[in-house]
Amino acid sequence: MFNVLIVDDEAIIRKGLRNIVDWESLQCIVCDEACDGVEGMEKIKKLKPDIVIVDIKMPGLNGLEMIVNTKEIIPHSKIIILTGYRDFEYLKKAIQCGAFDYILKPSKVDDINSIVRRAVSELEKEEETVEQMQSLKRNIETTIPLLKQKMLYDLLFNVSAKNEKQLKDTKLYDLQIDEFYILVIRIENSDNHDNMSMYHYGIINSLVDIYSDLFIVDHISINEETIVFVIQPVPDIRDDEEIEGVIKNKLRTLKKLIKEYYSFETVAALSGKGSGREELHRKMKEAIAALDEKLLNFTIDNKNIDIDKMRSIDYRDCEYRKDEGSSEKRSTSLIIRNAVEYISDNYTNPISLNDVAEHTYVSSYYLSRMFTKELGKNFVDYLNEVRIEKAKEYLKEDYHKTYEVADMVGIKDPHYFSKLFKKYTGLTPSEFKDKAD
Repeated sequence: MFNVLIVDDEAIIRKGLRNIVDWESLQCIVCDEACDGVEGMEKIKKLKPDIVIVDIKMPGLNGLEMIVNTKEIIPHSKIIILTGYRDFEYLKKAIQCGAFDYILKPSKVDDINSIVRRAVSELEKEEETVEQMQSLKRNIETTIPLLKQKMLYDLLFNVSAKNEKQLKDTKLYDLQIDEFYILVIRIENSDNHDNMSMYHYGIINSLVDIYSDLFIVDHISINEETIVFVIQPVPDIRDDEEIEGVIKNKLRTLKKLIKEYYSFETVAALSGKGSGREELHRKMKEAIAALDEKLLNFTIDNKNIDIDKMRSIDYRDCEYRKDEGSSEKRSTSLIIRNAVEYISDNYTNPISLNDVAEHTYVSSYYLSRMFTKELGKNFVDYLNEVRIEKAKEYLKEDYHKTYEVADMVGIKDPHYFSKLFKKYTGLTPSEFKDKAD
């Protein structure tokens, strides 16, 4: 409901307007009345009405002065002038001062309703515009940090080409990279904890809180266990040894806090000093290589870390690579490896690109790009191929019906499964079974 204030020095006019108009049907409520301009301004300051109906000539403070003063206090208000004569020059001045429209004394109820209805319509449009702007602002405030993280991810993994647009983007997202250090933290013995994403979030916030007095901190998450921090010292400390000493002291505090509150062990490695965004990729590899060395000898609760697995990580390009003796030489990024493993474990369920992106801690857009770049196919094609290959195995067993196989590989519609199977194999499931026999 919109608030209406009636200002007129004639009581009969005020009462008449209050009573002859069905304000509720116009989505309005008369919040008060005033008998002159001075009282009217006091109530405008107090009540902030949406619509003010004001006599153009009153003792003390006339309508024109009220329009100017009201617009200063409530710019969005709709001011409707009451006048007993057609002094168009005077009305023109009122419109120029910000009046919405005028009502002649006397006027028909329909005419008054029409003017108020238009004022309400304008107010609704303005409210909608304000809400849209606020929604846009909220979206930008939400999106900018995500875009900033994506930009940092691209810089650290050397994904995007170094160009003028990238430089503009770093400024747009407030990602200025001057002198920095890369700190990589890996959480160990996390298998014993549920809801790791919550702990992950808490650890990031704890580090930012501990470092924020002397450092600017940005971060990305490689997976649930590994977080990369870009730490930039503020100008107050310039000596490199002093900076590294402060970083390491704060790191000891952080590790103690994590162990005490989260019961996690952590392994961390710090790069040497870097300068400028061009060095981010090289310094991250340096920190991860140092982390690798620590992880090779790290033991928790008498359970050794999988050394062979750690040695299969080639940090020259931050990618996972199979042993050199393997017939398959192609390497895939750690993110894609995690995505592929997730699909392998969950293809029997309905899964989407968003599900996999959430699991790998990257945006769905970025993961889609990574699938095309690393595997030469999009996410949907890869998921379908996994399901079809598994379906072939079940069909060869000869005792599964087609609809059963469809359900076993995560496709609930048997007809769609048959179409998909023929698309990828050139045969219907029945033809494939016959040929296999």
